[in-house]
Amino acid sequence: MNTLDRTNLDGSRRSGKLVLWSLVALALFAARVSQVTSKTGDSAMLSANDRSRWCTVRALVENGTYQIDSIIRERDPSSGRRIWHTIDRVRHRGWDGREHDYSSKPPLFPTLLAGEYWLIHQCTGWTLASEPFLVVRWMVGLTNGLLLVAFWWAVARWIDRWCEHRWSAHLLAAMATFGTFLTTFAVTINNHLPAAVTAAWTLEALVLVARGDRRWSVFALGGIMAALTAANELPALSLLAASLIYLAWSDWKRWLSGTVPAVLLVAAAFFGTNYAAHGSWRPPYAHRGEGRVVAQWQRATLPSPRPGPVGSAWRTALKKEGIELSSVARWETTGHPNRWALFDRPSGRRWALRSRDSSWTLFEWDDWYDYAGSYWREGNRRGIDRGEPSALVYAWNVLIGHHGIFSLTPFWLLSLAGVWIWWRGGGSVERNVALLTAALSVVCLVFFLTRPQIDRNYGGMTSGFRWLFWLIPLWLAVSIPAVTACGRQRWKRGFAYGVLAVSVFSASFGANQPWSHPWLYWCGWGLETSAQSDDEAVPGGTSEDVDSSAGKRRLHGSA
Repeated sequence: MNTLDRTNLDGSRRSGKLVLWSLVALALFAARVSQVTSKTGDSAMLSANDRSRWCTVRALVENGTYQIDSIIRERDPSSGRRIWHTIDRVRHRGWDGREHDYSSKPPLFPTLLAGEYWLIHQCTGWTLASEPFLVVRWMVGLTNGLLLVAFWWAVARWIDRWCEHRWSAHLLAAMATFGTFLTTFAVTINNHLPAAVTAAWTLEALVLVARGDRRWSVFALGGIMAALTAANELPALSLLAASLIYLAWSDWKRWLSGTVPAVLLVAAAFFGTNYAAHGSWRPPYAHRGEGRVVAQWQRATLPSPRPGPVGSAWRTALKKEGIELSSVARWETTGHPNRWALFDRPSGRRWALRSRDSSWTLFEWDDWYDYAGSYWREGNRRGIDRGEPSALVYAWNVLIGHHGIFSLTPFWLLSLAGVWIWWRGGGSVERNVALLTAALSVVCLVFFLTRPQIDRNYGGMTSGFRWLFWLIPLWLAVSIPAVTACGRQRWKRGFAYGVLAVSVFSASFGANQPWSHPWLYWCGWGLETSAQSDDEAVPGGTSEDVDSSAGKRRLHGSA
């Protein structure tokens, strides 16, 4: 019998190994957060992505609104830079009837952060305007530090339940604390870390139910955690659907009394904050086209619009449809060659006019990403944000190329093996966990790999394929049987050490700036892509907008 087989420990001693690893990881995390600084040195916000959320947090507490117009236009007195500027924003008519800028991020998470900011402001008097470094660092440390602890707590329960010996417990603990991109992204506010934590506790709730736990609180936990995961990651609707089905099948009475109210609570918070911010139940990313048809005319009866005032022919035609325009209404160009915008500034109303075959069609305006100066207009996106033209190249690079799930974090090869081990020889609970993880992974991969070119951008300038980070806890759980199997033979232990080392290196490469390309990208690994131009790719660079007085040159990255 191998030595490892004689060193089995009881559950509490196995999970105790994670405590030491967690303390070390938390100390290093605190050190990183205490020094987090943008590339330009004038902010603790690392990208357009997190600045977008911080703008909402600041606007809510300091201005009592979700509108970020004044904040993104502020200039630093010393450098003249707009350190709050972000490309991750939308523009639409607000509650006051005027057009305003808003963060493009779902407002639920920033609203919760605003509550934390309000408490800090009340206790210390600090503001994001006067003490941006202190406030951002403290909030990142508190928020993400607690999230990391919650994640590691869930992992500790899995180690207690499934690890068979000291060696596998140590390896899992090392991977959970240092080998995933959740630790990498912990130095910046983002939606991926909270989604991963809630996914972990969703899995724990499902496992408890599968093992016979019928407490109301466990059903409520499964519902609220699955709903929060979906609120932070749209593809996690698949996890929410699977959880609802399984919990209802397990005990429909506790499902009705615990799970359903918990899901409805999160849904009310998600859609309620969205409506409060935007006057719409749909989140910003669902506003990318035209609204309902308002009117239609034969093309030959009206002239083609030109930038500037609306002519008499169009005014007459619009008046017949009940649309009264002010004297300053204008035609404007848009990001689409066959679409015009009709904007009446006094009323704040905007319409879209499309030329189709032999007709003009007027729509309600519903493209919040199409406005003057928008980075997301066709032709304005740069570098990797143009999208990978080849779907096959994209799939290769997402799986084993420069942003590869298995090339950057080869530890997930053990997850593949673990799914097979549990499916073939695990108990009913373990088989269900393997099936759930495999199904969710395949569904989400297919979803992202079949997206149109505009969405094939690897998540922007980011150190990993971030859109699947929320699955990390599930991948970690199903790796346990494979890690256990590796512990029984020396060469397999060597393989496990190797994939752990590479995974830790990848996670550490972007430790101070997660919004930068992976190390494999700079090594030239993966198939060549035409989406990235040399002048827009800087090793260790950021997706921060660089606004200079000479030409307003910008470096853009994450979506």
